[in-house]
Amino acid sequence: MIKFFTGVFLVTSYAFAQNMPIRPVALHPVVPSQPSQTILPASVRASTLSVAATAPQAAGANQYTVRSYKEWKNEKVQMAIKRVTITRAQIEYRRLNKQFLQKAEHSGAKDIELERLEATLKNDLYSLEVAQELSVTDYFAIYLTKQENKTEAYKEAAEKMTADEVSQLIKAYADSMFVPNGIPAAATKVGPTAMDKSDRLK
Repeated sequence: MIKFFTGVFLVTSYAFAQNMPIRPVALHPVVPSQPSQTILPASVRASTLSVAATAPQAAGANQYTVRSYKEWKNEKVQMAIKRVTITRAQIEYRRLNKQFLQKAEHSGAKDIELERLEATLKNDLYSLEVAQELSVTDYFAIYLTKQENKTEAYKEAAEKMTADEVSQLIKAYADSMFVPNGIPAAATKVGPTAMDKSDRLK
């Protein structure tokens, strides 16, 4: 629970820091002196150009990136939709195949595989509903807290958060700290069903 509070505090601090106005500072123009030109040997110039060309790539490789709340939620929703579409197609194919076999063999036996697919479809539809209801609290509890470098993950996520998303996260934090009468609450679950989401959404 302490880790969650620390993480929420870091995320909201970074978010507010991003929204703080920056006061412009008047600077006096500086007239640069004319640098003396030095002619470098061809081998040195080629080496310098090679290092300059590879530097941006190295910097980009070390950059830590996390998905925003909207990107993360959209990914989960699309994955759930894909599973529902595939299972429905398998059911339709199975039914058509069953109709063909019944006409050819006059068999009315129970199709166990079709029943299994129908049960899978129910689970897939439920997973889709869960994905569509994922909140900022779920984003923090399920996704951000699982990142290897949590400090960098919180910082980058805060930079991508909207004011409304920050407000929701602060509200979840406040609700977990105090009960309605204002008395500090014991360690309770943060957010509605935040940790009760299906493991398939992690």
